[in-house]
Amino acid sequence: NNPIGQVRFEINQNVSAEISIFLVKGFTGRGLGVASINQSCRLAFESFQEASCIVAFVRKDNFASLRAFEKAGFQADNTGSQRAEHFRLMLSR
Repeated sequence: NNPIGQVRFEINQNVSAEISIFLVKGFTGRGLGVASINQSCRLAFESFQEASCIVAFVRKDNFASLRAFEKAGFQADNTGSQRAEHFRLMLSR
């Protein structure tokens, strides 16, 4: 039972959470990222009742990660803070 990666959340002023995910090489491309994002976001919304959304910043050249977040229900969001080399995605409650 070795870890295959990690998912972490940073709570932003109790109104949103920012997700970061990392999978160990060899565990990518098998749907584990999507499953991890889905389960982690469900748990985050349960734990952080005041958070209205979860935000992800995905590097523009990381197409696999972008696709995983989209499969998990995240949508492009241009309303909040931006980062030049990243897409901003959001999952609402």
